[in-house]
Amino acid sequence: MHPCIRRAVKSDLLFVFQLERTLFPPERRESYRSLGRSLVSPHQEVWLALDGCQSPLAAMLLRLNRRILRIYSLGVLPHEQGKGVGRQLLNWAEERARVNRCAQLVLEVDSSDERLLRIYQELGFRSHRRLSDYYGTQCDGIRMMKSLDSKLASR
Repeated sequence: MHPCIRRAVKSDLLFVFQLERTLFPPERRESYRSLGRSLVSPHQEVWLALDGCQSPLAAMLLRLNRRILRIYSLGVLPHEQGKGVGRQLLNWAEERARVNRCAQLVLEVDSSDERLLRIYQELGFRSHRRLSDYYGTQCDGIRMMKSLDSKLASR
């Protein structure tokens, strides 16, 4: 069964915050306050994947710029990883980029995470630039980009 995807609301803040605490080391987490601001910002969107349109399984934070949609954060509950939930959210992000007439999707990934690098490449993302010490000392990131239909982006 494919999960439902819906926009997060204020009552989802605790789930999103706890998911960040579960998945990311302290230096990579957003604060409760920052996540709360993301829920109401006109330049950010927080989306949830839900099991049977009920229980949240994953969250994704998007940041919208004029021509770029940045996937700032994406996390899936540990017991739901490997089931395609993250891929479904990534596909949703691409749809949001098209709706917003963005020319590119952008994200950053830990350069040592071969599994995620492979998934992003399978979904059409290409390595754009290595980011030295992006995630801390001796922990590089890679900025990945996916170009979308340029005609759509120029409308």
